[in-house]
Amino acid sequence: LAFMMLFGNEMLLTSLYTASILAALILVNLDCILGRITLRPLYVAITSLCFVFGTLGIKLGISTLLQVEDDAHIFDILRSKFTDYATFHTRLYTCSKEFDFISFETLQKLCATWLLPAAAMGIFLFVVVFLFTERKELLYRSGNKGKPYAETACYAVMALLIMRLKLFFTPHLCICSAFLANNKGEYSNPEQEMLFDWIMRETKPDAVFAGTMPVMANVKLTTLRPIVNHPHYEDVGIRNRTKLVYSIFSKKPISEVHETLKKMGINYVIFQMLNCAPDLERPYCAYRGMWDEEDPENINRVSNCDLFNVAATQHDHHRILPFRIAYFRNNNYLVLKV
Repeated sequence: LAFMMLFGNEMLLTSLYTASILAALILVNLDCILGRITLRPLYVAITSLCFVFGTLGIKLGISTLLQVEDDAHIFDILRSKFTDYATFHTRLYTCSKEFDFISFETLQKLCATWLLPAAAMGIFLFVVVFLFTERKELLYRSGNKGKPYAETACYAVMALLIMRLKLFFTPHLCICSAFLANNKGEYSNPEQEMLFDWIMRETKPDAVFAGTMPVMANVKLTTLRPIVNHPHYEDVGIRNRTKLVYSIFSKKPISEVHETLKKMGINYVIFQMLNCAPDLERPYCAYRGMWDEEDPENINRVSNCDLFNVAATQHDHHRILPFRIAYFRNNNYLVLKV
């Protein structure tokens, strides 16, 4: 049903989620056999191994059968987390703060609201009570009284590896602690709001936009303008399109970049000056560094970032022809007419 409702999203059919559901259904049907194992550690070990290998086997089989590689980058990201492996697509993820290991600042904020200490105390009390009241039955199967705490442990590992997954971890901290103290606030981005006002007022409803993935998502949701790329990266076509759009940060000839974007049917490109800033600690995580790795043939050319910056700040527009500046008012967002 989800496959049909999402317009034939092939990744749903080949995802680990679908494979895990099928593996779980198989284990449920085999419970009449596995249920004879009363020793809990042995039951958990055998069931877990069957589930893991069953999920991976089903996923590999479906992907091979349908020849779908939309989620291949996910395994590349996990590989790059623990090795030196890196590609352009993994850099876009692992160099983003949201996909890095959980930051100390996040843990500080969770502690400042007393959410993390309260959750830790709740888990500690559960473990103490469980050991004193259930220790005689610990080796044998019973109910799922500790399910929320087991889920919290799993989500904690996920959040530590990829900070963005803290959105699963934090609610489980609330469940464990039953306590939350936090001030209410409202997100505000005046510069982006000014940009969207201009788009709504000065561009046609069918004008096609391109730019960085986070901005494109906001453009679509706020202005309803068509966009070429967006953060749904689990699609080979989207990944390839995004890479072409991000060539505006490369050192390729400006005319070549313009021709590429024009062939894609793009009318406007939203260029953020802040995205050209270097990363002194991790140079390869800046867009300039990514393209130096990806496109060594043009490494000695002038970066398009510098050309757009000069054109915007010094009004030297001939440097970026055939691009034309359509909007630049707050030293951050630069809209280029293709």
